[in-house]
Amino acid sequence: MSGRDRGALARRLVFMLVAALAVGLAAGCGGSDDESSGEGSSSESLTPISFSLDFLIDGRYAPWFVAKEKGFYEDAGLDVTINPSQGAQEAVQALAAGRADAAFTDMGQLMVAKAQQDAPGKLVAVIYANPPYALFSAKEDDYTTPDSLIGKKIGTNAGSPMKAIWNILMTRTGIAPSDFEWVNLDPATKPQLLAAGQVDAIDNYLPSEPLLQQALAPEGVNAIRYSDLGLEIYSNGISFTEDYLNENPDVVAAFVKASLQGFEYAFEHPDEAAEIMTEVDPTLDPEVVKQQVAVLEELINGPGARRNGLGFMDPAIVEETAEVTKDTYGLSKVPDAAAAFTNDYLPGS
Repeated sequence: MSGRDRGALARRLVFMLVAALAVGLAAGCGGSDDESSGEGSSSESLTPISFSLDFLIDGRYAPWFVAKEKGFYEDAGLDVTINPSQGAQEAVQALAAGRADAAFTDMGQLMVAKAQQDAPGKLVAVIYANPPYALFSAKEDDYTTPDSLIGKKIGTNAGSPMKAIWNILMTRTGIAPSDFEWVNLDPATKPQLLAAGQVDAIDNYLPSEPLLQQALAPEGVNAIRYSDLGLEIYSNGISFTEDYLNENPDVVAAFVKASLQGFEYAFEHPDEAAEIMTEVDPTLDPEVVKQQVAVLEELINGPGARRNGLGFMDPAIVEETAEVTKDTYGLSKVPDAAAAFTNDYLPGS
């Protein structure tokens, strides 16, 4: 496929992602009264929770909408509003400013906000228990190892931690970080520029891989996963402020349990999860949604989940996350790992 054809596909993909914001806002902000007005329940009897995602709505967020559509939140006594955002930093800010009761935040960025701004927030369940970071390149270029990308142009975007984490990994493996050429891009244009061959690779999250496979079809993409290079840290999870945790412990536990129920249901019923998401946003491709749900199942099932259940955070991995966060963001000292998480609200705790 020519660069022009791949670029056209990528432009359609970008349009789909932007369109999702408008549809997602309507889906997140509306409909809760109708859904909670069924027999045996009323909106007055449900506790409202505003939940901020960390990006625009797509298939990676299917489990949350499954939990809402299947009534798991309502059965737990909750009226949950799901709101998109423009990125991980915005989700952290929404939580700190009180615009969201709960948020899907990156543990590292939450640690930075706490260290630099004394921002509130604590993860109560990890979702990306395996690192979600990767470098993606056109499959036809056969870039499958860090060595193969030496001297190549890699697209990132301002605020992304992935360049800094890559440099940490390269230093650990004896490769000079300066051997790679990084360029800052608008995140919305990264797939398009990769498809057009204007960059050799881009950084992105693994749940985006099915979208990138579609954008660069039929050849698709290769992914160099940071986890395959030895990275073992936590990324995104469910977070609340300390005040909310102290004042509403039962509500938090109910939200966590119902949310994890949504994940389990989506994993067991990917076709239904895809159907629910296409009702939220008709522009979504159900096959892509199913592939994204499969990626989520891989990410959430880290070592701690296999031993202690979904959402569990191993203190040793939280400590490693704090160490990597210090180096990633150039902090003067290692963030307080214990202040960034708790397992106390997980089912069975």
